[in-house]
Amino acid sequence: MLVKRFEEQVSKFPDKIAVKTRNNHITYANLNHSANQVARTILEQVNSINKEVTVGLLFNHGTDMIVGMIGALKTGMIYVPLDPSYPEERLTYMLHHSEATFLITNNSNLGKAQRIAAQEKEIAIINIDLISKTVSDENLHTEFSDGQKAYILYTSGSTGNPKGVIQNHENIWHFIRNYTHQMAITSDDRLTLFSAFSHDAAVMDIYCGLLNGATLYPLNIKTQENMQGIANWLKTEQITVWHSVPTLYRYFIRTLQSEISLPDLKLIVLGGGECTG
Repeated sequence: MLVKRFEEQVSKFPDKIAVKTRNNHITYANLNHSANQVARTILEQVNSINKEVTVGLLFNHGTDMIVGMIGALKTGMIYVPLDPSYPEERLTYMLHHSEATFLITNNSNLGKAQRIAAQEKEIAIINIDLISKTVSDENLHTEFSDGQKAYILYTSGSTGNPKGVIQNHENIWHFIRNYTHQMAITSDDRLTLFSAFSHDAAVMDIYCGLLNGATLYPLNIKTQENMQGIANWLKTEQITVWHSVPTLYRYFIRTLQSEISLPDLKLIVLGGGECTG
């Protein structure tokens, strides 16, 4: 149901920007085409669709990770987001524990992908930057059950080894549908994406945006020089929905050096911590 809903948005808004970073952007049509090529490249390497196959995704905070996520969903396989900033030992553990068969990455992260995959002999690496343009970018039209597993997210591992939490298509859609109605999200919205792809909050932002024809704005706070820059970014991009942990929002507010008007910002959604103070 997630793939079908996404493809419906592609049909409605093919030329609309789906994801925009400070360096690039991708339309709904191009995101769908790229995801289809990723999916077909994965499926070329298996004899049949095995819905228990796990796919690791090693990308930075940007459009390529989202291409990989949608591509994996289209195969019916289970994806595991891997943050390149994590220690390689942790990444290797996640690959091993999830029993990943494929590791999808790009040129920027190929070296790290090769190092962590070297510990798991059965893992095949697919570099999306090397996928041939001749690979079909048409939709796959594959049917999946509502209970089909979608992804595995790993906990921080602060009390031991990270633990994998599995979620299925039905539960994701139920959550996103309720969140959409509660927050009145529409195709006109522009949503922040601050959280790492390996966190639950990112799931909320990504699917609430892409399953409603809205636009996602990934921003890696770790590389952001100052909070004033974020304020200018919010205004320039006419962001309508801010979603973050309370700590980030408090820091943002306290470090503003001057008053700034954000007339387009209609919602501030805070979660993942105490909202007091």
